[in-house]
Amino acid sequence: MAKEKKPKPEKAKTAKKSKTIVCPFCEMEVPKKAKICPRCGKPLPKKKKGPMVVLLPILLILVLALVSVVVFAFPVGLPIELPFGLPIKLGPKLSDTTLGAAMELTEKQEKAVMEILGSCGFGEIVSVEELPSAGKNQAYAVIDEALDRYTEGEDAVVKVNEENKEVVSVSFRSSDLYADGAVVSQLSEHYLNAEDRDALMVEALDAVKSRLDLPETAVFPSRSNWNYTEDGDRVIVSATVTAKKNSGVTADIPFEVIFEGKEVTSVSLGDSE
Repeated sequence: MAKEKKPKPEKAKTAKKSKTIVCPFCEMEVPKKAKICPRCGKPLPKKKKGPMVVLLPILLILVLALVSVVVFAFPVGLPIELPFGLPIKLGPKLSDTTLGAAMELTEKQEKAVMEILGSCGFGEIVSVEELPSAGKNQAYAVIDEALDRYTEGEDAVVKVNEENKEVVSVSFRSSDLYADGAVVSQLSEHYLNAEDRDALMVEALDAVKSRLDLPETAVFPSRSNWNYTEDGDRVIVSATVTAKKNSGVTADIPFEVIFEGKEVTSVSLGDSE
């Protein structure tokens, strides 16, 4: 016996969208696309655009501008003014290092500046301070790790063109390190570095020992307790030596050795010279 087929459930009919609208003046149904009511002859009101239709182009422009900055690092000017006077600054990303932040450099510009400073003998930059300047060149006081250690934070002066961020000149203690696009001298030539100090210390040791009663008993302090005072070509090296006198008494004797150029010109022990 054949099975009876169950009738399929009827699909719910979707309501068709009306193709007509009601005239607000005579309340007659008229076609949606009609611009004038055929009954009363009055113009039918236009359909208002939603807020997204207005905001979408603005959002699209902002997204494109953001992509151009983040991906291509290239500034894009907006063809519109933001509401309520909101500021907007689009441009290449600036470096956040000590040098880059102070001079407002991009990573590419900072690399170019550091190449020149490196060729002049600068090491790691520890401090940068903007100096009063006039004209298109901005001056900065720059200290690297060696200057901070050996000169008690004496700074070099770096002048940068504010328009293209190129180094114009570098100087230290009134001596040119970089000028007219070329390296003139090295930074280490203009102050006492570790090697210079060690050489002066050896000469000072010999000069002081030669003036002690019993030089074989002399005990000198570690390097960190030696003092170096620079005055042009004149350098004063001072510290304290512990040694025995002819009387057999051990004493702490302060000394001072003066160099002119690299030659010893005077030695004083305690109150004597």
